[in-house]
Amino acid sequence: MHGVRAVANDIVVRLVAGRTDTDIAGDAAQALKLRPMLGDNVQVVVHNGHVTLTGSVEWLYQRDLCESAVRHVRGVVGVFNHITVNPKAGLRDVHRRIGRALHYNADIDARHIDVVVTGDVVTLSGTVGSWMQRDAAERAAGSAPGIRRVDNELLVEPAQPDELEPADEIC
Repeated sequence: MHGVRAVANDIVVRLVAGRTDTDIAGDAAQALKLRPMLGDNVQVVVHNGHVTLTGSVEWLYQRDLCESAVRHVRGVVGVFNHITVNPKAGLRDVHRRIGRALHYNADIDARHIDVVVTGDVVTLSGTVGSWMQRDAAERAAGSAPGIRRVDNELLVEPAQPDELEPADEIC
């Protein structure tokens, strides 16, 4: 609608046949069991349809998968993810692994990306050509062992038409 600058969404979804917290907790635990790569160190607590995840995993992507696994369980109103990432001891050279992951990803031009690893936090800076490349770089950095958080400071700067490769003529 012309002139609208804000919308307040006060819609509340209520299930016709409500589910108990016990039902939701059982289904959420089952959803986690169906993904063996998540391990057995994650606990589920449900209160009024809100799922709280606690425990620990070895990789950042596992933390995200746990949330994704329970988010779509019928009756879940919200998810609080308090899972910690505790990497295995002895994993080294994280910076090199992240650089290699960026270069191997066909969607990313890694020449303009700077990677700084400080303990268990990776900071990405520089420029990429699209939002897809920005997200792919963040996933690549988050997949490195021992990383708990990725600070993605990449700027999206689409290539200018004169910087693109010349298109083949179609005649």
